[in-house]
Order: sequence, then C-alpha cells, then structure tokens
Amino acid sequence: MIRRARDVLAYLRAHPRLSKGLQLLLVVVTVALCVWGVRSEWSKAADSLENAKPAYLALGFLTVALYYLVFILGWIRMLHAWQIDVPYRVALQAEMVSMLAKYLPGGVWTPAARAVALRRAAGVTDTPTVLASILVEAALSAISGVIVFVVS
Repeated sequence: MIRRARDVLAYLRAHPRLSKGLQLLLVVVTVALCVWGVRSEWSKAADSLENAKPAYLALGFLTVALYYLVFILGWIRMLHAWQIDVPYRVALQAEMVSMLAKYLPGGVWTPAARAVALRRAAGVTDTPTVLASILVEAALSAISGVIVFVVS
C-alpha cells in the first residue's frame, strides 16, 4: 500500500498539470460543500440575521480578526524569547494551518501542524520548544478565559 502511494505521488510529480487540476477539483468540491452547508443552515439563522445590525456584525468580525492578528504577535515574542526568530507572515501561516488541522479527529494534529509548518516555511527544527510555546499559549488562553468569565 505504501509502495502504491509512492508510485501515485511520483506520477503526480511527473505530471504537474494533472496535479494542479486535481488540486483545483478539491478546492471546487470544498467550496461547493461549504456553500451547501451554509445554505442548509442559513434558513435556521434567518430570523436572527434579520434583527442583526450590520455595524455590530462588522465590529464582531473585526474584533475576532484583530484578536488572531495580535495573538500571532504574542506567539512571535514568546518564540523570540526562546531564541527562535520567525517572521510574522510565517507565524500567521503556521497558525492558519493549525486552525485547519483542528478539524481532523484527534487533538494532536493542531500543534503538530503548526510545528511542521514552521519547520517547512522557516526551517525551525527545535520542535520541543515550539510545542512548549503552544502549551504555554494554551495555558495563558485558558487562564484569560477564566478571568473574563469571572469578571463578566
């Protein structure tokens, strides 16, 4: 089975147009499934959306986007303190890859995806330190969540 998978990968590498075509097909299927999922659920949210104020909705989206963008800055500073220098773009890409990986079954894929993304994009080979930074960040996030809960 592994040999067959290697043969398929070698064939796809030898035929880049086919590989790009399959990637495009996967993107189209993914977008189609997302559209189908949103359309089927949209009617359930119609009443709530009719009463939503567009400015508050935009503010909510902006707040979440800013949270993630600032979150990356904190992670970069943490890595820098441990002598791992990563540019913002690479750190953001690693975070986005890990966010996609959280939809895979099992909790190991999210930190693994981020560590692998850093290794591939920035050549960071100190995986234990990267994983430790993810653990510290998760602990800080949990503590922050408890503080927000108690204050609210």
